[in-house]
Amino acid sequence: MVVATFAVSGFALWVQGLVGRQAERREYLAPAIGALLFVGLLVPTGQRGFLIALGVMLLAILIANRVIALRMTAVLVIVGVIFIGLTQAVRNEISGTNKLTLSGFVERVQPDQWRDLYSSQIASFNWTVLVEQNREKLEIPNSFVTLVVKPIPRAIYPDKSQGFGEEFTKRVFPGAAAQEVSFATPLITEADYNFGPIGAIIILAALGGFVVLCDRRIAQRAPPLVEPIAAATIFWLLFELIRGDVANALVFSAGWVIPLVIFSRALGLRRDPPLRKVMIDELQVAPRFSGIGRRVAEIGEGLKRDPLPIPLEVKCAKDVVGEMRSVFPEGTTFTTPLRSSRPRVLRILYQQLIAPFFTSASTLLLCPGDQAPVWGRAPLLFVVHDVRRIVAPETAQAGLEAAYYGRVMRFGARRASHILTISEFSKAELTEHLRPGCPVTIVSERPAGIEPVPTTTIESNDPNFLLVGALRTYKGIETVIEAITPEPSEVGEVRVNCVGDSEGEPEYAAGLKRLAGDSGLDGSFHMTGWISDEELRDLYGESIGTISPSSYEGYGLSVSESIAAGLPTIASDIPPHREIGGDAALYFTPGDVAALAALIEGLAADPARRTELAEAARKRHQELLSADRPWALAIGEALESIRESVTPEPVASEQAPQPLAHSDPG
Repeated sequence: MVVATFAVSGFALWVQGLVGRQAERREYLAPAIGALLFVGLLVPTGQRGFLIALGVMLLAILIANRVIALRMTAVLVIVGVIFIGLTQAVRNEISGTNKLTLSGFVERVQPDQWRDLYSSQIASFNWTVLVEQNREKLEIPNSFVTLVVKPIPRAIYPDKSQGFGEEFTKRVFPGAAAQEVSFATPLITEADYNFGPIGAIIILAALGGFVVLCDRRIAQRAPPLVEPIAAATIFWLLFELIRGDVANALVFSAGWVIPLVIFSRALGLRRDPPLRKVMIDELQVAPRFSGIGRRVAEIGEGLKRDPLPIPLEVKCAKDVVGEMRSVFPEGTTFTTPLRSSRPRVLRILYQQLIAPFFTSASTLLLCPGDQAPVWGRAPLLFVVHDVRRIVAPETAQAGLEAAYYGRVMRFGARRASHILTISEFSKAELTEHLRPGCPVTIVSERPAGIEPVPTTTIESNDPNFLLVGALRTYKGIETVIEAITPEPSEVGEVRVNCVGDSEGEPEYAAGLKRLAGDSGLDGSFHMTGWISDEELRDLYGESIGTISPSSYEGYGLSVSESIAAGLPTIASDIPPHREIGGDAALYFTPGDVAALAALIEGLAADPARRTELAEAARKRHQELLSADRPWALAIGEALESIRESVTPEPVASEQAPQPLAHSDPG
């Protein structure tokens, strides 16, 4: 029965979630089946109170969401009252005859039996009358002491009787006492016995004041998703206290209150408190910065230049905290709940199950890595780089990764207060596939700290090309290997330096090495693994161009860095590469080995063409800089828009939030 008590609020939260997001009708089938199973399991216990409670919850949800009108509400209440009488008739027939027959049931529902059918529902008043009639037989001076010291229901503590229940049973119902049965009397009966009618009225008034206070301080301040459940919980607690004994009221109401409290830890029981802190969740970042690590570094450096008006906290693994401190503003708070971002499963479990409990509703949570907690009280500023795992699941490491990201990204987009993304292409795709209900802003910040390679150097360099990116299947690296001829051409042997870490796909990296070896490219295709930024800059200076062969990207960081370095750029013809490269790059169809080979050979053989493309890259970089929308500016504006949507109660000791100030992004 304890489990059944918790199940009522569970069903309520489930249904309210469906109603709140306007789910399709077919989605209500699962909770409907669960409710029928729930009722079926309760039949042998005879506990109709749980069914009544479930009805109260569902009625509150329907009324709060304006699914039903007042007339239908009255109809449902009347149907519920009739149902209580009919089920009581069944109980009376079975308890009286140990069987159920149609004739016996019909006799039980006759008008002259209605008092018996509904008397148990007004037991509080029946008990009060019985106590008043037998007051002289009772010898307990004040039963409230016993009432308070043992607020445990008899179902859990059989030898305990609350208040004067045991004494009352012995004096008034000696037959029941002989069978070791004792009755726990309702709170109102106890109040009348100890303090008289005036005392009972005072207790009722106190309960009324308690309900009004709870309604104003809890229900009316609750977010819309929780409000009807909070209101129904307050009503049920009052109903249990008036109708039953305190112990049962506390236990059964706890089955509603506890899930509500836990749930409110996720959503916040009070709506929209003022934002007091920004927390950046960087648990994905590993010591050897990949794309996400470099993106986070950009965010940190941007916030150094344009600090936020409220405190900043960074949550990262212990093995990267040193590097994070160097790129974020002074005064940033760092928390390190995990030693490392690997193994991935520990980081995911922490992010999804534990972290939301420790993130308050006054904290803006910034998640920069395509995944965010699916629940939590904190408003979410969600960064989505791309939705490749949804539109191209073959780019994921495994089916499980595609399924995980698909669900997490959809939930994140649904609960986000604002979304940041990195290209028009990504914005269009996430709008189509994630269908967010919040603003989506594009961030475009050119790579910092990259000095353009002199055109004279590009002209005179040996035919070395640079390929930068994680060693993953969708990056198209096999196309580059197949496009390089092992035979020396008239311009000399073409060499490709492939820079990048396997990022959890060591088998793929090993396969690339085998393919290069089998193709006779041991000296022409060099896999460097992860290298430092300084080493990467050196390789830029030794190259005549870069190759970006991916079949899918949300942005194409390697193309952006190549153009910033003033290098001729060869890129696969996909929308994000076109969006960045414009007319300053050479394009080939992803996977087209012959087309890529021709572009490589053409650049290697034509220094004048390299100079032309290098100058085009410099010009394109300036165009992109003029249209930049840096991370710090986008985060600050998102913070401001979220703050404006918050309507906290005025607090005398707090100043109103000040507008953000940013330097000119150009």
